[in-house]
Amino acid sequence: MSNKTPSTSVSSQIYDRLIEKDNSTGDLIPSLATEWTFLSPTILSHLSHPTASILNEQTARSQGENIDTLPIGTGAFRLEEWARGNKIILTRFDTYWGEPAKIQNLEFRVIPEKSSRMIALETGEIDIALDISSEVIQANLREIGLDEL
Repeated sequence: MSNKTPSTSVSSQIYDRLIEKDNSTGDLIPSLATEWTFLSPTILSHLSHPTASILNEQTARSQGENIDTLPIGTGAFRLEEWARGNKIILTRFDTYWGEPAKIQNLEFRVIPEKSSRMIALETGEIDIALDISSEVIQANLREIGLDEL
């Protein structure tokens, strides 16, 4: 492959291991994919999932059992802070190889209580909230003069 961008380079390396070309016929033949499918029929769908990760083998091995708590990344953000069960703060990685992120910081907060999440959303403390009940949403819409969404 001639494109040397990191994502394309990694993708082509994976593709090259999953698919082989029969030089006599020019046909593409599943190679490693066949072996992986034998081990897990869903492996290819797992590899193509948006949250799947491709790690640098040397870095991953050097972290040993701590691999799940020591981030390895190549994205537009870097881990600034991780308070387990409370929040994760990411900061724009200014030397990222691709287009720089348009915002400086991202903060993901854990707010277990639904009513607290809603209050944080209403007061502007947070910008996005998950798992807000439809009843609460409808009540808030009525409060601002809208009958339904």
